[in-house]
Amino acid sequence: MATALTDPEVRQFVEKSEDFFPQDGSNLSIDQQRTLYDRLCAAFGAPLPDRLTVHDLTLADRPARHYQPDVVRTTAHLLFFHGGGFVVGGIKSHDSICAELAVAASMNVFALDYRLAPEHRHPAAFEDALGAYLSLRQENPVIVAGDSAGGNLAAAVALAARDCELPATGQLLIYPTLGGEALAASNREEAAAPLLTSQDMQFYQKVRSDEPPPYDDKFFAPLAETDYGGLPRAVLFAAEIDPLRDEAVLYAERLQDAGVPTKLHRETQLVHGYLRARGMSWRAADSFKRMVEALRWLSEESPL
Repeated sequence: MATALTDPEVRQFVEKSEDFFPQDGSNLSIDQQRTLYDRLCAAFGAPLPDRLTVHDLTLADRPARHYQPDVVRTTAHLLFFHGGGFVVGGIKSHDSICAELAVAASMNVFALDYRLAPEHRHPAAFEDALGAYLSLRQENPVIVAGDSAGGNLAAAVALAARDCELPATGQLLIYPTLGGEALAASNREEAAAPLLTSQDMQFYQKVRSDEPPPYDDKFFAPLAETDYGGLPRAVLFAAEIDPLRDEAVLYAERLQDAGVPTKLHRETQLVHGYLRARGMSWRAADSFKRMVEALRWLSEESPL
């Protein structure tokens, strides 16, 4: 049964979001989706915090952005992959999010502009993400993180990094898509959820890959992995009203079963994309604070 959205602040966030990107947005052309998504993200953007230096660079031949706070309390770097269904978004779409994480967690944050589908199908985005990770990992421990599609890339990089014996320090996965649509009850229960539907997800998975989507490829669908041992500790955030909710739950359970220290936050009354709501919803703001606490735990600076 679908969960009723009753929180007035979250409902206001959904309504404002749909003013910029309609509920059936996946039916638009790719160019239209990118234009509307950029406008949506700009509408929820916030001024960058003080005590921060920002500069652009390249990581593994891809554009990236470095957020360096005045106070850095850990040698670990955060490598953040943006959401957007592997089709929309970029550095600008998550600019203020990455900046706020850098200052609040007192750590260096790097955001990657990976190649997008359909111009660049899988494994292009994964290869960009892994290349950026390996570049940073040469000098510093690295925590991988991302929201939605970015959460998928973070989990895939964590798997690949373990396999090549250059393990990540941690993984922060925010309402990730992990390739478990057939397993996740929420894919049916929340099929018509606001801001992301199950139909939207089917569209993005098809655009991302040559049909049929390779759900047996763990770097496309991390839930296809059969051995989760040796992965870095993880913190996952699942939005209650989201078809992807139970993919995060399943992944957390598999990590825990493999002995990986894992924390799962099930965020009541929140919807997919709620990071953008942190300035207008106390629930989203509270969840963002827990993400900062998670980064401190993942970098081994304080208990969670």
